[in-house]
Amino acid sequence: MRALILFCCIVVLNGCITKPPDPVVDPASLVQYSLEQHFRRWQGTPHRLGGTGRMGIDCSAFVQITYQSLFGIELPRKTKHQSRVGRRIGYDSLSPGDLVFFKTGVLQRHVGIYLGNGQFMHASTSLGVTKTSLSSSYWARRYWKAVRLLPTLKQS
Repeated sequence: MRALILFCCIVVLNGCITKPPDPVVDPASLVQYSLEQHFRRWQGTPHRLGGTGRMGIDCSAFVQITYQSLFGIELPRKTKHQSRVGRRIGYDSLSPGDLVFFKTGVLQRHVGIYLGNGQFMHASTSLGVTKTSLSSSYWARRYWKAVRLLPTLKQS
């Protein structure tokens, strides 16, 4: 509930044009809405290994900043440490806000945030901050696991 109240305050302070869903009616939609708004602010930011800001950001920093700014949740800086927090969930149980992890090399890992409808947002090395389908051939082959940090919110 704290995260929902915080989000409503952010919406008012940022002067969003569109009205967010009513949190009393559909809290899951509010999480999805807040993630979409955050994505719009970061979309196209270039990837930079070790980057933590608008001039360039990597995948784990993008996830860390998103969770801190939207939900007030502190996450570790590195992908391998982020993969150890939360509760592991099955692919078929994904909800907006869940972290999705991929094995992109022998020791390399990648992280993004599930948006719903089979899409996740992440800082891509080639496209910068973008949305991608989990079922795309590249990501589907590399999918590793998902974890949930937010409370489960039933969608209407």
